[in-house]
Amino acid sequence: MDFATRLALIGWGAMILADFASEEIKAEILPKVVKGDTKLSFSLTEPGSGSDAASLQTRARRDGDDYVITGQKLYSSGAHAPNNMIVLAARTNPDVKKHAGISLFLVPNDLPGITINRLDVVGRRILGLCEIFLDEVRLPKRMLIGEENSGWSYINKHLERERILLAANYLGNARAAVDDAIRYAGERKQFGKPIAEFQAIAHMLSDMSTDVEAARWITASTAWRYDQGMPCVKQACMAKLFVSEMFVRVTTQGMQILGGAGYTHDHDMQRYWRDARNATIGGGTSQIQRSLIARELGL
Repeated sequence: MDFATRLALIGWGAMILADFASEEIKAEILPKVVKGDTKLSFSLTEPGSGSDAASLQTRARRDGDDYVITGQKLYSSGAHAPNNMIVLAARTNPDVKKHAGISLFLVPNDLPGITINRLDVVGRRILGLCEIFLDEVRLPKRMLIGEENSGWSYINKHLERERILLAANYLGNARAAVDDAIRYAGERKQFGKPIAEFQAIAHMLSDMSTDVEAARWITASTAWRYDQGMPCVKQACMAKLFVSEMFVRVTTQGMQILGGAGYTHDHDMQRYWRDARNATIGGGTSQIQRSLIARELGL
């Protein structure tokens, strides 16, 4: 199982259930996730709510012992997978401030009324992004995660953890890109010697390696703070911001070092490069991370 899929299972689903779901749901679902029998995904973004996630319009209304959900979700990672259950954010109270009326639900992706279309994306194709249409989807009330109208506080805790996990994901990809670039530069010869011996290439590889090392430390220190139960909203945003932008820089330089070879599918560098383009967008854009950091600085 690739790291992106593990991230979807653990960061985008299982931890939310472990933190906030009922004991009944935990006992029923989490063992299946551990065994690989059930997959989990997280669905927040909608066509009209991306960075302004709390303005979501998908509606869940009570009907007896059920909730009935109607709306549309977009850019949901891995929602199409067989045996998938979607941790889905929906508005349960439209008459209060937008942050106050959101709830989370655990929704099997094969319920009547659900249509899922996989999107044709540039990178991260192994996991995939989906659009989801929900037309009067009936869900037992026991599938409510935590308390009704408390979803936004759960989402905030999830997003803090997700930023750290994403930083670790990007770090691993960037490290692989640097290793591939170093290997290629040592093998590829021009003007009678390996291109790694040219100062221009050697300096690029030095910068790339320094970037990765700096990213490793900011990711590790932020993960340590989170594990210790220390406040780390600012640090998580910094880690996600720095490592995602580092990933873009490193893969762009890697493509330059490989030259024409990098532009073919014969090498993995093009995949790292394509995957990196989502890094500064997904999980909160770089611009949103900077705004959150500024807020934490009291600006």
